[in-house]
Order: sequence, then C-alpha cells, then structure tokens
Amino acid sequence: MKCHINIDQGATQCDRCIRKSLDCVFRKHRRGRRPAIKASSLSEQDSTPTNPNDGQLRRFSSEGSKHQTFWDQSETFQPPDLLNKDAMKGDFSLEKVLSTNVGAKAARRPSADKADKSRDPLSLGIVNNHVATSLFDVFMRKLNNYICQLDPNLHTFTSVQEKSPFLLTACLAVAAKVLNPSVYPYLKEHAEKLKMECFRRGDKSPEIVQGILILTYWKESDDTRAWLSVGYAIRLCMDLGYYKFSPEEPEEESELAVRERRNAERTWLVLFVYDRSISLQTGKPRMIDRSNFLETAPNTWYKHPLALPSDVLLCAFVALRLLTSGLFELLEGQSDSARNIDPLLAILQRQVQAWQDHWLEIAEAARCERCNILLIQFYGLHLRLLLWSFLLKPSLPQSASLPPTKAPAIWASHTNALEMLRLVSQPDNSPLLFFAQDSIHVMIAYATVFVVKVSRYLFLYLLKTFTNLVIQLLLCVPREVQIELEGITVETIRTTAQSFNKQVAPDKSSCWLQARFLQKVLREFNEAAQLRLRNEQEADIARTKLNQYQSHDHPAVVQPAPPPAPPPSSMLIDSIVNSINSTDSNTTGMVGVGLQSRSYQPPHDMSISATPLPEDGQPEFVFSDDTHWETMFANAGFNIANGTFMPEVYSTFE
Repeated sequence: MKCHINIDQGATQCDRCIRKSLDCVFRKHRRGRRPAIKASSLSEQDSTPTNPNDGQLRRFSSEGSKHQTFWDQSETFQPPDLLNKDAMKGDFSLEKVLSTNVGAKAARRPSADKADKSRDPLSLGIVNNHVATSLFDVFMRKLNNYICQLDPNLHTFTSVQEKSPFLLTACLAVAAKVLNPSVYPYLKEHAEKLKMECFRRGDKSPEIVQGILILTYWKESDDTRAWLSVGYAIRLCMDLGYYKFSPEEPEEESELAVRERRNAERTWLVLFVYDRSISLQTGKPRMIDRSNFLETAPNTWYKHPLALPSDVLLCAFVALRLLTSGLFELLEGQSDSARNIDPLLAILQRQVQAWQDHWLEIAEAARCERCNILLIQFYGLHLRLLLWSFLLKPSLPQSASLPPTKAPAIWASHTNALEMLRLVSQPDNSPLLFFAQDSIHVMIAYATVFVVKVSRYLFLYLLKTFTNLVIQLLLCVPREVQIELEGITVETIRTTAQSFNKQVAPDKSSCWLQARFLQKVLREFNEAAQLRLRNEQEADIARTKLNQYQSHDHPAVVQPAPPPAPPPSSMLIDSIVNSINSTDSNTTGMVGVGLQSRSYQPPHDMSISATPLPEDGQPEFVFSDDTHWETMFANAGFNIANGTFMPEVYSTFE
C-alpha cells in the first residue's frame, strides 16, 4: 500500500500508520516531475536509501569497484586492452607488462629535462642573462615565423627555462648560429648533450620534440641525421598519443589548457608537414598516416580564437602536403606505355595555382608576416616545378629521340625554375632568407641545377622537334639561340648569387653556403663555355686549313655558298614560343615567362659560347655529370649522396 500524508497540515505520518503505530514511509511520485519540484531534490531523495539493506548493497558494490583486480579490467581481448594498461599508455616495459598489480602506482622517474634546472646554459655560464634573452627574443620574433613551432603567449623565456633546458638551449643555439657565431659552438654542443640525455632516459614531452625539430631545421652543413631525427620525434609524439587527436574540442577548458592542447596539436601538424617534405626530397617512406584531424585542420584549425597568425602558414603547408600526396600517387599510377598525362598535369597545375591564390588571400587578410607570404609563393612554384619535371622522366636520358609533346613540359619546368630564383632574388624578399631554414636553401639549389641542366636539353628539343621555316633557319645558326638561352640562365643565377652575397652572412651559415654554391655554379658554367669556345676555335682552324688545301690542290671545286643571314635571336625565340604555345594549349600563358631579358650580353668574365651539336645528339656539358654534381653539393654543404637527384629524382616522388 501507499501512505498518503497531508503535507499542507504539517503531518509527518499518515492517519493509518498513526492509528496502527507503524513506521510511515512516504515515497514521492516517480513517473514524472511536477514543475514545483527541483531535479536536485529528486536526486537527493533517490540517493537516500529506503531500506538499510539497500545502503549496505550500494556500499559493497562501490567498495568492490574500488578494489577491482587486474582480471576484472579487460574490455576486449586485444593486446592494448588485455595487458597492463599502464604499459600500453606510453610506459611500455617488461616490468609493466608482467605486473598484475593495478592498485599500486610505481613512482615515475622525473624527466632529465626538468629534474635539474641547473642544466640550462645560464646556470652553466655558457651565456649570460642579457645574451640569452636577446637570442631568445630574436628566435621568437624572426626564426619561429618560418617553422610555426612555438606560441609566444605560452613559450616565454621564463616558462621555457623552467619547463625544458633542452628546448631553451636549442632556441638559443640556432639564433646564435646566424647572429652570434662566437657562442654558437658551445650552445650547440650543450644542446646535443641534453638531447642525448633525453634519448638515453627515454624522456617524452612536447618540448623535447620541439627542441629536436628546431635543431633539425638549422643543422650543421655536414649533418645527415634529419630523417632519423624526424623519425624519432614522430615516435615520441605517437607514444604521447598525438595520433589520436580529434577535430572536436573538449568543453569547459581554461585558456592555459587550450593553449597547451593547441601546442601539442601544432607540434603534430609540423611533424606531418616535415615528414611529407623530407619524403618528397629524399624518396624515403612516409611515417605519419592521414587522419580525420589532419584532413580537417586546413579548414578550421587556423580559425580558432587563440590561433596565431603563423598558424595560417602551417595550415597552408598541411593542405599542400595533403594535395601533394594525392597528386604524385595519381601520377605514379600512370603506366609508362601509355603516359599521355599532359591533360592531367594541366588540371594538377590549376589545383596548385588555386591553392596558392587561396592561401595568399587568407595570409594577407590575417596580416601574416612577409616571410609567410614569401614561403607560400615559393612552395607553390616548387611544387609546379616538380609536377612538370615528372613528365621529363622518360625523356631527358634519351635525348636522341625527342617527342614533340615534351617540349612544353621542358619549357614550363625551365620557366618555373627561373621564377623560383627570381622570387628569392627580389630586393624585398632576399633579406628574408637570412633566417630561412635549410630546406629552403636545398630547394633553391635544386632549382639552380635544374635550370642549368634543362637549358641544354631545351635547346636540343627546339632544334629537333619543329620543322617550320623559322626553325629551319635556326638550324643554320643555332649559336645565336643557344647564347640567348644560356645567357638568361647565367644572368638569373648571377643575380641570385649577388642577393645572397649582400646578406653578409656568417661563415658556415646557410646563406653563406648558398652564395658559395651559386658562385661555384657560375664558375663551372664559365669553364664549360670556355672549353666549348676553344673547341670551336680549333674546329674553325681545322676547317680553314682544309678549305685552303682543297682550293690549292683542287681549284675547280666550287665552294659552298655561305648560309643566309639569320634573323635576330629574340625574333627566333619569339617564334619558338609561339610554336610551343600552338603545340599544346594546356601550357598557354606559362611558356614565355622565362625569356624576359632579351638584351642580355654576357660580361667579359662570363661569356657564353655555343657548341656544335655532337654527332650522337648528346650534350657535351659538365652539368650532365651527376657524379660531379654530388661532389659539388657535398663541398657546398648539401649532402645528396643518400637522397635523390636528377634525373633519378623523377621516379621517387610521392
């Protein structure tokens, strides 16, 4: 039965229970809640046991849940759920795996990077506080804009010094490399020492990952550990669970918690970009798979209220690397027997151009740094160069038989390489490269060698693939056009070298190495030209002697008439450009960009002469020797022995 109490009269028992001297138990209506009754009162009423036995049962079940054993925890029969969960969450060791005691938590070793604050470079006397704060300020204001790594609101000098002496030393070392070379060796040595201690102890934190990446971006010229270091950093982040990031944000987070979470997400995005970039440059496998978080980041992550201006550049790079993966996977799927991919390349080129236009507009609206805008333009040109060069893979090694459809690709790739060099040599852009990371300089070196090597192949294509009247005149005077093409190449490289020389960079820095490299290219070019000039002079002398001999011993022999006077070289090149444009409409608007300097005259120390075509059609040119170029890159500070290089690079892209 139910007891009914007259609450309005203040009764505590019903009439029946009072009459029979019974305990009156009153239960409120449970099928619904009246508007006058709060949910909190219902929950309090529900939590009150109506029976002493009910309370004992509840206490027993709660105490039982607190004392769950190892054998009560498994949800599935997979190793991550079946074995000790502490071992599956980043503390994987035999001791953890073989332990069944889940109640007692072992004391965790303090991180070597945080345990001893006296290991930072200030406490050791490597630098004083004034030098350290100045170098750190330069890193955050200048260098950090190129790598989109640290949050200035979260990574202050004091907080970084307290959190991670390794990260602090790494920031100071790379800043000293370009601004204070006298203290750089000591900071670099201490950073490497702290890095090895973190590796030896197995320490894991986002600051350690960031320190590893910073040392990798601005490494020594003979350092070949980039791929290994990035792989180790990726493993650390996977152990920290970064691969599980979700696009959905947690609710009710403090600003500090949001910044720390975005700091971890930013580190994972930077690693994804670096992983795909180094795979593209070296041809080695990728280590980070695509995920929902990575694929949605370019659309939303930079729009967060706490986002940084440099997050726009980071999301642009993520979008570019996602696009790059699909592009080269699509190109590699085309069979060599039916490689008619010109229309596909035209579509891909438009996608890259759309990417560049889209992110330039966003970067300008967000008032990003000038270096961010420069990098978007530079990476767009670099990717287009890779796309066009992909089409040249089956052609350049076999230049004796040149299909006409390859000429637009060669011309467009030659144009893209020239535009990359012109972009970085502009007066407004060249000072920005003083702080640029090493990968930018590797791309510049690639464009330099590409434009030199392809300029010779381009000349052969022009002579072999077109047969109209204007090109027939070219066969009489190939020297004029060759001087024009090689002259434009030399002028562009020389302007780029001068822009790097004006930086007055410290010895062994990236700009210093780049200037030396470009100067060496010009010297090699000049030596090759002088060699060809001597060969031509010797050939002219031999022909003159032969003609004199024939006219003396055989006076009846009629000397051939001299060839017709050639038109100006600029007119010939314009005719060639028009012929190429009419050959393939997909490349219209891109072909004639590379020949903007019609009036180029080589200086007295850089005169360029033509070489008569060899009988086998192969170019007699020093830049066709890849072994020679590997040595030159090593001498100039770019180690490519374990990577990919022309022309083998075309077969190893993503």
